[in-house]
Amino acid sequence: MPSQISSPPLAENAAHPEVEPQNRELGQNLAAVGFLIAKGLAWALPKKTRYVLARWIGRTMGRRLTEKRRLVRTNLAILLGPDVPDLERKTDELFENFALTLCDFMNPRGVTYEVEGLENLGSAVSAREGVLFITFHLGHWDLGARILCDKGWKLTAIYQSYSSAFLQKVIQANRPKNLNYLPVGQGAAFGAMSALAKGEGVAVIGDKAFGEAGEPMPFFGGTVLWPKGPYLLAARAATWVVPSVIVRVSPGHYKGLVEKPVRVSGESTAQAADLSSHVAGCFARYLRSYPTQWYRFEEFWVDSKERGPISQ
Repeated sequence: MPSQISSPPLAENAAHPEVEPQNRELGQNLAAVGFLIAKGLAWALPKKTRYVLARWIGRTMGRRLTEKRRLVRTNLAILLGPDVPDLERKTDELFENFALTLCDFMNPRGVTYEVEGLENLGSAVSAREGVLFITFHLGHWDLGARILCDKGWKLTAIYQSYSSAFLQKVIQANRPKNLNYLPVGQGAAFGAMSALAKGEGVAVIGDKAFGEAGEPMPFFGGTVLWPKGPYLLAARAATWVVPSVIVRVSPGHYKGLVEKPVRVSGESTAQAADLSSHVAGCFARYLRSYPTQWYRFEEFWVDSKERGPISQ
């Protein structure tokens, strides 16, 4: 359910380290302008019309961004199997779903949700101890943070900032005002530890190694670089950990899925490793159920090239 908060991949074509910083910032500034235009349309159009338009834009951009499409197809092929008969259609669907999610992020008016497993938080809430929420680039992670804030949680989100201050400001304007933010980097771990010690919530993305190399982990028959930071943080803070996502089940309607909290009793690399494996298992289960709501527009499996090209 809750999320993040990693930054939405609005400007991923200009977000990679190999791109010159000035070109990356320019690309993100242009993305911010496009976001503002799209937001205006999202508020001006009736719900049904804006969803039809969002699907068309998502499908069209997914076919024009050929490198992003190749990466998405590769990830889906590994996830679903290279012989899945409708790989192209599922690739289109993923881009359409991302556009629909972005549309709801821009205009949350009329968006509804239900939460499955909210009662699982009872033990952590009653103990008045901090909770580390781990989510993924799957579904509508920003809505999850909004739901928690609306339910009275004091929440700190660790996020990867953009190169463009303009794009960062545009995105932040659409997020809950009472959500505290910590950028990845020096001070993030200290700030998160402080929030957990006060019995607050901290939200992180768990399927990408931000600011670290990551650790090789077998996943769906391949190898991924799985982050270590969130699990070392949880062990060091001796806190509750709750894997969760929020996914769309119909146009404008979402469902939060909250796992049972795992209590990390103390600092231990073994506990961190066990927790990491547990969260990876939850993530795998979510991916099997909602593969076309997984918005990783980049290579996920480090050995994907060894598997050869994915047939069209």
